[in-house]
Amino acid sequence: MVGQAETRTSVGIKFWFPVLVALALILIFRLPMRTGTYAAFMPFVSLAFVYYWVLYGRQYVPFWLVFFLGLFEDMVTLGPAGLNSIILLAVAVGLTNQRRFFVNRPFFVGWAGFAIVCIGVTILRWLLESVYASDFLAVAPLASQAVMTVLFFPVLGWVFGWMRKRLRRY
Repeated sequence: MVGQAETRTSVGIKFWFPVLVALALILIFRLPMRTGTYAAFMPFVSLAFVYYWVLYGRQYVPFWLVFFLGLFEDMVTLGPAGLNSIILLAVAVGLTNQRRFFVNRPFFVGWAGFAIVCIGVTILRWLLESVYASDFLAVAPLASQAVMTVLFFPVLGWVFGWMRKRLRRY
């Protein structure tokens, strides 16, 4: 009976720890800076989270979790409901078949891949937000957010890597 309880606890920790970290990062990086020009300089942490965990820890991030993570970010940022869910799900589905190109490669390969994904996401976000607003929105805020996200990815990647090593112990 003790072994079963330990296994259940271990599974719970392996699932909930990355989820709670993702939610905390979204709150830290998106909630306080939603207003003003500072929002454009906050990294898109949920994108980095989905990119890293789909490639290196797929078992911890099912698609339904990616969907709800996007909805949570939409609620926090007061953005169009479902926009981030669509974007994050597209990234997760697209990366699922590309794992072999990134796993067991140098960090810079993964970082370059993330930069390419981030550029694509920025274009997609601009298009979707422009359609939602029924007007062409300024590209500069999203471009600066993309640059900050790419520059901040090594820090987030290190944190996620540290978490993944700890989760393997359970």
